[in-house]
Amino acid sequence: MYTPGMRTLALLAVIAAGVLAQSDPAFEVATIKPSAPGQPGFGMGMAGHRFIGVNTTLRDLIAFAYGLHPDQITGGPPWIASDKYDLYAEVTGKGAPESQRIRAMVQQLMADRFSLVFHRAKKELSVYAIVVAKSGAKFTGSAGEPNVNASFDFPSLGRMTVHNATIADFAVWLERYVTDRPVMNQTGIEGKYNFTFDWSPDETQFPDLSEQLIQRASGRSERPDLYTAIQQQLGLKLESAKAPIEILVIDRAERPSDN
Repeated sequence: MYTPGMRTLALLAVIAAGVLAQSDPAFEVATIKPSAPGQPGFGMGMAGHRFIGVNTTLRDLIAFAYGLHPDQITGGPPWIASDKYDLYAEVTGKGAPESQRIRAMVQQLMADRFSLVFHRAKKELSVYAIVVAKSGAKFTGSAGEPNVNASFDFPSLGRMTVHNATIADFAVWLERYVTDRPVMNQTGIEGKYNFTFDWSPDETQFPDLSEQLIQRASGRSERPDLYTAIQQQLGLKLESAKAPIEILVIDRAERPSDN
């Protein structure tokens, strides 16, 4: 016999199941170890159902998990920007996990293993604003798949290949790996795209790499600088500005617990 009370219980069960699913963003298994001295390479991303970080600092993880430029992360002990770790974490479920879920799991990992505690504030910082150039956007490639996660890679220093990404994704990658300040997307362009562009990097870019590597990369060809390349090849512009933006202030961080 079905009663209104049973309907209410069923509805509460569905709601509870949804809450549990949303409140359990943890990796199934995660290993964090100090990187070997002199180990080449750096970065993080998904490989199948494994999230991998190589030569990754806690500041890198914070920037990834919360979509921030390093300038938006303040406070905390000095080692958060100098101690490097290799991270291997298994993701449960079928299919490619969504980017938002991965970031949530990294956030939980930092709270569990690094005892990360922070608060948010606002601060006026120098930024770059991405806007559409007078010539109009001119991406090479085709529109991306709506249900596939965005990704990017650097086949070489100063060559960036973007897959299935929004311009907001592109702005996040620029500020995280390339530019010396946060990047704000003000293009108004929607949708996902595939494109590649080439430029000659300078010493203000790729803050995680040595100046020697940057100099070698900048001398390999007659490629334009970053700002010219974005305008000529993508029909976008990077404009300097100042803006009050959110920052994350570290209140507590500890070196990761043993695996």
